[in-house]
Amino acid sequence: MPQSEATKKWCDEARRLVKLAASERVAGEKALEKAQVDRHKELTDRFAALTSMVDLNPALVQQLDHELTLARSMIHVGNFGPAAEALQAFDEQLAATAATHKANARAAVQKASRIAEEERQSLKHFMADKLAQAGGGQPSAAALKEMRRLADLEFKRDATQADLLKQAGALQLDLPPPPARTAFADNATEAARLWTEDICRLAFQTYTWFQFKDFRKQAPNARIKVGALTQEQSQITDDVMWRLYQYRRHVVDELVATLNRTYPGQLLFSSNGSEDIESDLDITVASPNSGVDVEAMSWFNTQIKSRFGRPPGRVFDTNLYARDYNAIKSDNLSKKDGDAPPVPADHAIAEPGGEMQKMANIDQDVATLMKQRRFMDADAFEDMWLELCNSMPVEQQATVRQRFEEAEDAYLMTSLEKIDAIEKQVSQAIAAFDGAKYATVYGEDAAAAKRQAIAGFHALAQRMADARAAASGPDSTQALKVLQRLQDEYLDFMEQNFEDETMEATDALYAKRMADLRNDQLLIQARELSLAGASNLSAKDRAKIEVELASAKARAKQAQFTNIVFANEAYVSQGAITHVVSGKQAGDASVLAAIPPAALVQSSNEQLADFLKDMKHMEHGAAEAEGDTKRRQANGEAFVHASKYLARMLEAVAMLEDKYTNQLSGKGEDAEKQLRALKEPAYPLVSAAGATSPKALQTIVEGHLLKLRKSSTVPGDVKAELAVAESLKLFGAGDIAALRAKIQAFCTEFNRRVRSMADFQQSQAADETAFRQYFDPAYEPPRS
Repeated sequence: MPQSEATKKWCDEARRLVKLAASERVAGEKALEKAQVDRHKELTDRFAALTSMVDLNPALVQQLDHELTLARSMIHVGNFGPAAEALQAFDEQLAATAATHKANARAAVQKASRIAEEERQSLKHFMADKLAQAGGGQPSAAALKEMRRLADLEFKRDATQADLLKQAGALQLDLPPPPARTAFADNATEAARLWTEDICRLAFQTYTWFQFKDFRKQAPNARIKVGALTQEQSQITDDVMWRLYQYRRHVVDELVATLNRTYPGQLLFSSNGSEDIESDLDITVASPNSGVDVEAMSWFNTQIKSRFGRPPGRVFDTNLYARDYNAIKSDNLSKKDGDAPPVPADHAIAEPGGEMQKMANIDQDVATLMKQRRFMDADAFEDMWLELCNSMPVEQQATVRQRFEEAEDAYLMTSLEKIDAIEKQVSQAIAAFDGAKYATVYGEDAAAAKRQAIAGFHALAQRMADARAAASGPDSTQALKVLQRLQDEYLDFMEQNFEDETMEATDALYAKRMADLRNDQLLIQARELSLAGASNLSAKDRAKIEVELASAKARAKQAQFTNIVFANEAYVSQGAITHVVSGKQAGDASVLAAIPPAALVQSSNEQLADFLKDMKHMEHGAAEAEGDTKRRQANGEAFVHASKYLARMLEAVAMLEDKYTNQLSGKGEDAEKQLRALKEPAYPLVSAAGATSPKALQTIVEGHLLKLRKSSTVPGDVKAELAVAESLKLFGAGDIAALRAKIQAFCTEFNRRVRSMADFQQSQAADETAFRQYFDPAYEPPRS
């Protein structure tokens, strides 16, 4: 029977709806299948992550793996309901397994930490007893061997503990943070109960971070009085030192928070140093697109001075630096409110480019040599560069001589500026000095020493005035030499005897110079923007402005390093900052991979300068030490302290060798010849230490001397004895003068080799036009 038109339409619509329902059912099943596949993958990944971190029972692993496989099979055949139930059950079992393991791991880590601390304190006393058995004399070879063994055990324990804490972090265990990460308000030790915020503030108004470090080394013999605490309660134990560490960070965090509120969306703060019990705290502040970083730095310094009576570098061993050459990639110090405006990305210092970049490279080379001069006397510096110069081919000697003469000139000019500012600050402090009050706080011996320093200052100030008068006379050649040598003596004396006044004066100089530099940099930025928007300039006028800009950028980089000379404990060269701060401390492998060889030369030379700085500083203590034992241990303490810079210097040399190996290997006979000349023969310092390369010697230094430096457990006098033994074994040097001579000789030989490399010479081979335009941007080369 034929269908009516209406029936036909109804059947067509029914078929369409059935087909649509089937299609939607298939789509729904596919969506369900995809969701369960994704869920299965998520659980599989979580399971793999858990098994990679912890050792689960093999039977349990097999069971869980079977359940995952079964659930996947159910999904594959479309049994979505049972599959969902299996996945949910697996999820619950996996969560329970992880929770159980976390609880066990937490208990294990806490137990291991407790046992490690007990063993650490026991070992500390045992090593002190071993040293005491020497009766104040030099420890025997057997005693040194035993102390070395015990120290190695402590280093191993530290490494094991670090691995445990790393695993705890991976498992996201809810453990108390280490002391360096514990907030001042969260410290629940007995030291925290006694050392309240008021007590800590009073303590830092009386003593400096450096004095507390000394008190800690002397405990329990150091007897100080702070507030209402008894002398017994005022002993600087490890717990108290950590409390002071946390108070320092508490104050710094508060000031940083205030600065972020004062300059919303304008400041970035970065700090990448170590977190040891006696560590300093170095912070860099940047203000992208403005110069308020210098304002922030100055305000910070003023606040610390007003609260504690000293600059922050003295009170807390904390320094705030305005951003130097390299951009701050992220703020790792601020604790900003959720509604705080974002800070624009930071930018590095403007590079001049082209031939003018080579002028900037020369300036950076000079910067590191100038810093070496600061920590060497004039004769030693001259002897060093003459030795280097005479070892170079004749055609390269003039360039080497020029670099060192520029460094000497830059040092003399900046040191005179320092002397004038410090002298003024010291004179003001002497005028306000109250000897009776000083003796009440620090004792009669300290007051007598301060009076002696004041008398010494007056005598040197008069000698300096007389030397300046003579140097301005008609026959001034010899008088100038006398003045230049007296500068070293006078500056050293003020830095050693008037540390607070020295730092306050140089902090002010640094801030003023950096403010001027920021203004110059803003003018450069404005000029660049104007040039970019100028469409009606002739090619000649545009080229002229570009030369002026390149020259201004090169001179800004030169101003940056001369400014940093006035900053406390700062690297001056871009190479050292890139190598150590932006690369090593920040853990940025990409920075280290990209660093050019010339920058590594800067870093190695600056590490030598800082090594010499520590040697010079500690040498005064060694000279004043009474008796052979104290003198030997003072030398050993210097070796421990300077090991950081020795290791970094060797690392820079090793990295440079690797750079040139990759660059020159297989590039022809001339390239291979240069490479051999760089690496052969073995450096005497390296071969005498039984190492095969600078990298191998770096590993040796880091394996003992540097670990001694970082240890908070090995007693200071034990560290010193072990360091002297290690220096004698490696370098044949038992005192500061001997080790300094060995390291200087190594660095001189390194400079001879690298300055003979064609690549290094090319990086500084600025042409005559660039040289003239650096000093006179209007200079135009003659037409050929």
